[in-house]
Amino acid sequence: MNAEGKFLMKHKLEGLESPVVVVLWSPDDRQVITCGENEVIKRWDVGSGDFVQSYEKDGVGSVSCGWFHDGSGIIGAMEARRIYLWNLDGKWVISVGREQREISFFDRETGRVENVIQEKDMITSFSLSKDNKHLLIDLITQKIHAWSIEGGTIQVFETGRPQA
Repeated sequence: MNAEGKFLMKHKLEGLESPVVVVLWSPDDRQVITCGENEVIKRWDVGSGDFVQSYEKDGVGSVSCGWFHDGSGIIGAMEARRIYLWNLDGKWVISVGREQREISFFDRETGRVENVIQEKDMITSFSLSKDNKHLLIDLITQKIHAWSIEGGTIQVFETGRPQA
C-alpha cells in the first residue's frame, strides 16, 4: 500500500498456464500455494515472487489444495478422486483413494507404501493430528474412526444417521 492508501502490485506470479481457483497463504505468511483448473499445485515465495515447488501426480490436475496446520506440507484434492498429502520437498506421503475406502502412507524417501488403512465404507474426510501419530476418519455412514497410524483402530464413534 502506498502513502495514499492505494494497493500496489508487489509481484506477478509467472508460469500459471490455467485459471487459478485457489490461492492460500502459508501459516507463516511467507509463501502461497495456487491450484486451479487442470493445473498442478504450485508453491511461491511471497518475498521474491519466485516459483518454489510444484506438487502433482502424473496426468492428474488439482481440484483444491491447502496447507498442513504447521506449514510443513501440502494437501491436494485431485481430479482422479484421490487426496494426496506431500511434504514440502514434493514427495507424496499419504494418499486416499480406491473408491475412497483406503488411506495409504508412504516413506518420504523411497516412496514405498509403509501402511494402509482400509475402511468398509466411503471416507468423506480425515484429519491428521498435530503430532502425525493419529488420524480421524469420517465415513459416509456417519461413523468416525480414530486410528493410531502405527497400530490400527483405537476408537469408533457413532455420530448420527447414515447419509443417503
